[in-house]
Amino acid sequence: MSTTTPESQLPSFPMPRGCPMAPPAKYAQLRQEAPVTRVRLPTGRVTWLVTAHALARQLLADPRLNKNRTLPGFPVLGAAPERVADQIRGFLASMEPDEHAVHRRLVVSEFTVRRVEGLRGRVQEIVDGCVQGLLEGGRPGDLVGSVSLPVPSLVICELLGVP
Repeated sequence: MSTTTPESQLPSFPMPRGCPMAPPAKYAQLRQEAPVTRVRLPTGRVTWLVTAHALARQLLADPRLNKNRTLPGFPVLGAAPERVADQIRGFLASMEPDEHAVHRRLVVSEFTVRRVEGLRGRVQEIVDGCVQGLLEGGRPGDLVGSVSLPVPSLVICELLGVP
């Protein structure tokens, strides 16, 4: 796709998957033909899609790009931008560098190598419990709901002493 492709002909994002365990085949084609291309989101907004790994890493490290989802015009997939802003306000990963640094300093002492290493046994118990729940839950299992979401949350709660 070129930047001159009419908006009515832009591919939709996200793209349909042929297999739920693999990315859409169209991504491989875009990586070869147009690793940076415009796409249309479900909201109708047009934005850029980057499919080349090295380029994505380069862009994510570029301080000129903004990751603040609360800014007007930020390309959100579904929810209204004001709802997204309410949902992510206060998350370290969504903060600008200066604000992130201030908040990070408040919790960094809880995430030292020594502290995390001391929790190794408890983390293993959390993972084992979540995997056991997944196995006992019948098929098909929901890896995200049973393991990927609860494990980090429970580990961070453990680190911070939150029941």
